[in-house]
Amino acid sequence: PLHFSKEDIESIRAELPELPQARRERFQREYGLSEKEIEIFVQNKDIGEYLEKVVSELGSHIPKDRLQKLTKLSANYILSDLMGILEGASVEGEDFLITPEDFAELILLIEQGTISSAIAKVVLKEMFATGKDPDQIIEEKGLTMISDATKLKEVGRAVLQENPKAVQDYKRGKKQASQFLVGRLMYKLGGAGD
Repeated sequence: PLHFSKEDIESIRAELPELPQARRERFQREYGLSEKEIEIFVQNKDIGEYLEKVVSELGSHIPKDRLQKLTKLSANYILSDLMGILEGASVEGEDFLITPEDFAELILLIEQGTISSAIAKVVLKEMFATGKDPDQIIEEKGLTMISDATKLKEVGRAVLQENPKAVQDYKRGKKQASQFLVGRLMYKLGGAGD
């Protein structure tokens, strides 16, 4: 028979990887994610580890009070946009070119309002294809947000003139007309209107 001391058992326990249930509880406690999100990160260990690296990177750049909000934003972009681009591939290995640092930078640019969600999707795809950092892609492609009031008014007037029926519908109280007009404005601005 084998006999183990308490010290032996604790030594072996310390060498075990984090078990799924412990990981679920930690993700809930530390990140405040939904059960559905947590389950995906637990079942796809590489994606979960990538999220943790991104959060660690974010934590070194922002105060703790903003970290949970940015963690949720990161999780959302990883689960929707990044996993869509990956199409079942892994975030591990030489073929995956988006570093956690660059992904964290993308999340900060979104949160700061430097880029819109639509622009972020374009930048993320380019990051995936080239491995370039977000700032470089934004500069090369001219994807910064347009917040110049004069430019926004100019394009807005053009949209109103081009869509008189929607303007009349809005004046009659149809709220969907305003959404249509804003959509047309964003289309003319290439998704870069603030």
